[in-house]
Amino acid sequence: MPWSSWGATEWTALAAAANALLLIVLVLATLFYAGQTKASVDELREARITEALPVLHWQQPSGPSESTGAYYLAQLTVDLTNYGRGAARILAFSAVDDRGGAFTAPAIAVQW
Repeated sequence: MPWSSWGATEWTALAAAANALLLIVLVLATLFYAGQTKASVDELREARITEALPVLHWQQPSGPSESTGAYYLAQLTVDLTNYGRGAARILAFSAVDDRGGAFTAPAIAVQW
């Protein structure tokens, strides 16, 4: 059937089909961009939270020389520096020595 012989009914049906197709494309594009926006917002939220967290840098504590071969610890001193923006709070501490022995600190004292 040639295009020139179409009446109002055929053109209306073609317009309705084109509208339906464009509507589907619009809905799919909207869903795609909504997903992209949500991913961006989640990434920005994570970056904002990460910026506010402390970044703690542990330094090697000074101890007895390797030649003595023994540690007798009544007190352990560790140098800790906060390079992050957030406030550093140490709520618990645990460590493992060179021989695999684990220990925890029941209390932590902060010196300035």
